[in-house]
Amino acid sequence: MKTLIQLALLLVLGILVYNYFYGDEQEQQQSKAIFNEARDLGAAAWNLLKSEKEKLDQGKYDEALGKIGSLIDSLRDKAATLKDPNLIDQATKLEEHRQALEQQLSGEGLQSYDQTGTSSAKDTNELRKNWESLLRETEALMKKLESGSGN
Repeated sequence: MKTLIQLALLLVLGILVYNYFYGDEQEQQQSKAIFNEARDLGAAAWNLLKSEKEKLDQGKYDEALGKIGSLIDSLRDKAATLKDPNLIDQATKLEEHRQALEQQLSGEGLQSYDQTGTSSAKDTNELRKNWESLLRETEALMKKLESGSGN
């Protein structure tokens, strides 16, 4: 499937390039318009990335991590009330995961910022995966606590 999509994109790009140089006037105009729109999309995506970087620097995600931290604390308290060592251990591991993510967000874990202030796609992808993992694990613990068992 991935190869099919790549082949289709390559074919479309080939047609656009051909029409840009060798097509009639209408085809050349159409190709120029498409290339201009693609350039505008690229610029918009770049501006979005810069905006998110600024929000990250201003602590946008710190507040979310703080709320997750409060939730994990209340989950640990509930696990302690149930006196279930398995649930307490899971809550402790969640807090460690949250702290690691907080450290990563603070920049200590993102070492590959270039001079424009953007992180590499690998770092951004890893950060997103870690965030999603923390949310999934927190949700799973919440469900276990609601059912009242650590199994």
